[in-house]
Amino acid sequence: MPGSTATLDEALETDRTRLHRGVLWRRAGTTVLVLILLAALGGWFGLRTATKQASQGAVTTRLHYAQITRRGVDTPWDLDVNRQGGLGDDVTVRVSLSYLDLLDQHAISPQPDTESTSGDMIEWTFSKPPGDTFHLRLDAEASPSAPFGRHHANTSIRVGSDETNTSFSTWIMP
Repeated sequence: MPGSTATLDEALETDRTRLHRGVLWRRAGTTVLVLILLAALGGWFGLRTATKQASQGAVTTRLHYAQITRRGVDTPWDLDVNRQGGLGDDVTVRVSLSYLDLLDQHAISPQPDTESTSGDMIEWTFSKPPGDTFHLRLDAEASPSAPFGRHHANTSIRVGSDETNTSFSTWIMP
């Protein structure tokens, strides 16, 4: 071609560079997909639970909750309240409403004797449960409409004049 300064070797070199760049991008993409697959096989994207404990006076509380969950998956929330020498008084449990709004609740066991709300907290009162230990279970799953991300919540438990507070957070994955 008259007036052309490009040679066949230069054209081939440009194509080799572009081809090499394409190979690198495909390898990087394949590596990312393999890492995601390995994380999924290892259970990283599934349900992960945690337990927090708090004490005040003679009262000890233990909260077992979902640290990571997915929409539509059963999400545990179990609370144990223990008081040496017997509970003897009403047990009042307060939980962040914003956290409970993330869950589709099927049942709470046992049923509270009274229930009220104040600000962003719901308050359940259980009249003088027998024994040293009270167990509260919330049967729920993460709502399909729950927004992705980390959600913080608080729980406070009062037995007589003793009150414990526990802060926790749950990641909801898509």
